[in-house]
Amino acid sequence: MKQTTIVATLMLIIGLALGYYLAPKVSEPLKPLAASMPATTSAAVLPAAKSPAQLATTPTAPVAETSSAVDEKALPAFFASGEPFAPANSYTELLQQLSYDGQQQLQQLNSSLLGMFEFNDSRDYRRLLEQGMPTPAELEVLFNVPFQQQVEQIREKWQRGDSLPLAERQVFQRHAALLANLAYDELERQYHIENPDYQGGRMPDYASEDWPPAIMEYYDIADSAYIMAGSSDLATARLAALKRSRLVAGPDQQRDRDWRKANQIGALALIGTLLKSDTIYETYAAQQGWTEAEFITYSAISAALLY
Repeated sequence: MKQTTIVATLMLIIGLALGYYLAPKVSEPLKPLAASMPATTSAAVLPAAKSPAQLATTPTAPVAETSSAVDEKALPAFFASGEPFAPANSYTELLQQLSYDGQQQLQQLNSSLLGMFEFNDSRDYRRLLEQGMPTPAELEVLFNVPFQQQVEQIREKWQRGDSLPLAERQVFQRHAALLANLAYDELERQYHIENPDYQGGRMPDYASEDWPPAIMEYYDIADSAYIMAGSSDLATARLAALKRSRLVAGPDQQRDRDWRKANQIGALALIGTLLKSDTIYETYAAQQGWTEAEFITYSAISAALLY
């Protein structure tokens, strides 16, 4: 009898998760894009000490060398010239090729993406590119241009919509998804500064008009980037959706906690299937303190997605 109940419960969770995450990610805008967002990401609203997330909004100082040397230092060889994959044989080897600042930036991005950026060969790396990893030029923009300026760059292309060639739409959707992930991380960090008792997860007053400027700024940036990522099927866009779902209380704040967990597991199973990797789940599960029971559900959903 107990086993029957467990099986029934598991099948219900799988059904809920699949139904939720196989539906389009964004059917309509969650809120109008902020019409009057701050003109710049002001350093005045940030703490004096730079966190990893702040590196993404702080332009790096120019290097007083020849232009070729500057380019090489700004973006050490992530790609062989003209080739769509990294010359390094693994993520670890790639890190070893970078300057200290480059290592910090790449590790920050990889952390924000729950280890999604890790690869073992060029085939792995090509798969990552297809699922939203940045090109060298995009990586440079992501870490050397203020968030707000990036939003404006993305918006200009987003507003052109279907008039853009498919390749250009994919570029701005990839950029928007990466920016949304970094901005949601910073939004959560800023919220914790203002609410020391906050331990992660849902923000009861999500999008409150009474938020301090530092929080409201990152809320606008994160949600704007998320919306402009559109209904993209990129793994990075799906991860941004997962992060947002953790933070948003929504109209039904009493929704069953197990239901919410099932949706998170479903999202991770889909991302893991796209990447052919369990790294995302393992990292997220460790952060959340999940046990073997959640892994059983994850494995069952992953198996269902393969058929």
